[in-house]
Amino acid sequence: SVSPATLSPIEVLGIHARSAEERRRYAEQWAVMMRDDADRILAFQRAYDDAQRRLFPNGFLIDPGAVASTKQDQGLAEKFVWQSSDRVLFFTDTQCPTCDAVLERLVSKITQFSGIDLYLIDVFAGEESRIREWAASKQIDPQWVSEHKITLNIDGGALGKVSAHTGLQGQELPVLILRRDDRLMPLPVSRF
Repeated sequence: SVSPATLSPIEVLGIHARSAEERRRYAEQWAVMMRDDADRILAFQRAYDDAQRRLFPNGFLIDPGAVASTKQDQGLAEKFVWQSSDRVLFFTDTQCPTCDAVLERLVSKITQFSGIDLYLIDVFAGEESRIREWAASKQIDPQWVSEHKITLNIDGGALGKVSAHTGLQGQELPVLILRRDDRLMPLPVSRF
């Protein structure tokens, strides 16, 4: 037979029927089965749609604003030019591999701008030794710290304040903010 291997048994029986009556009977059975299957699929889709609306009432599966913002970020990334007075506010935590990779690429450009203000969101007052250990593990030059080329800070709510000002609430780490003159602007992670 030249029939594909993916045919169901009832299709095979219908194709190889011995009479028109037998073919009609298999065709009707197949039509009923396909209709029942379509009804079950549509019922499940409706249940899924209801679950999405109930569990995530304020959100889309794909956020159109995030897609548009990514396109804008890519445009900014292509046109971006550092100014010598620029500083980057870099919000991270001590266990963020993505943040570490972005920080490493940012530090490699540190001669192009004034400096980086690092804010650790998972370190609290009294845990300054954790900041020093983290900085050492990231090979941050102590001289840059003493010269304020890089500052090491406990977040203490700064991310929330800056995010509210720049519209970046809820963004995943790292969060990068460009401080240029007296303005704060989101700096796309895609830039690095």
